[in-house]
Amino acid sequence: AERVAVETALWNPLDLVRWNTHKNYLRDLEQQGVAIVPTVWASPGTSLDLAALLAERGWTQAVVKPAVSASAYATRLVTSATVAEGQAHLDHLLAERDMMIQPFLTSVTTTGERSLVYFDGVLSHTILRSPALGKGNIGGKGLIPNDAKEAAFAEHVIRAVNGETLYARVDIARDDAGDLRLMELELVEPWLGLDLAPDAATRFAAAIARRLA
Repeated sequence: AERVAVETALWNPLDLVRWNTHKNYLRDLEQQGVAIVPTVWASPGTSLDLAALLAERGWTQAVVKPAVSASAYATRLVTSATVAEGQAHLDHLLAERDMMIQPFLTSVTTTGERSLVYFDGVLSHTILRSPALGKGNIGGKGLIPNDAKEAAFAEHVIRAVNGETLYARVDIARDDAGDLRLMELELVEPWLGLDLAPDAATRFAAAIARRLA
């Protein structure tokens, strides 16, 4: 992206691309009032007792993943039965990269995670996601109606971004209390569910045409 940006205008600007490739962006959004999934951050070269963390937080299941990752790369679901394997996985990766530990939101496997897709800051469509953990990012189950509360939450996320975007995908789910939480904001991810939403590709093309004009 840096090489291309020398001669080409990126419509999701380079600064946003760089910011969005490390999940520290979630911390920035949280500071602006966006409700994210509770997260414990761990820096390279540090150590963390996973069993003690789960007990302290009251988490029965946790997700361990790198802060730079896509398609569920190196992401593990840890339970009380697999905490030893989870600890080994965490220790191995912590030797060289930033890591994050979050509670597993059970709604992802029940009511489901949603992806709200925006073109030029306008909601195009909402997709019910297929659970990605352990399977790679396999996209969406199908189109669902836009929900006003979910859209308001996602638009708060979009407004918190420091810059204009051609496209954005806001991935959200509900916690155990039923409150909305930001899973991820995707400004680099190429999957926008265009194949699932009638006229979505036309709306995206229109947004591109406006930029060209």
